[in-house]
Amino acid sequence: VKIDNFSFWINELQNIDHSEIPMTKHAVVDAQKSWSEYSSSRTTFGNILLDTCEKLFTYSQEDDLCSTQGQFYYYKDKNTNLVFKESVFGCIEYADRAMKKSTDTQFGIALISDLHGVVIVNNLY
Repeated sequence: VKIDNFSFWINELQNIDHSEIPMTKHAVVDAQKSWSEYSSSRTTFGNILLDTCEKLFTYSQEDDLCSTQGQFYYYKDKNTNLVFKESVFGCIEYADRAMKKSTDTQFGIALISDLHGVVIVNNLY
């Protein structure tokens, strides 16, 4: 689900209660580190800003890594409300097999209420 446009984040943040954003201390520290290492460039500014949005507004924790050691971020299918997580390397773990069958998937960030009690099922290929 690599989100590569700002309209996704604007739409999501305008339509949800800020108290439902699953922001973690790990995400804030990671985003701060990214910006402290940033060298100003017009070509890379958009990339780091999109990366910051993903780090801050999707649930992440330091020890939740895929097999290639990439951080997982949580999303949901808005049509089915099924939660899944995707790593920075594109590894996806679904909360339910039905997620893979959806042809009209509309993605959103997984909110705090969506994450409560979710069990992720690993690699259903």
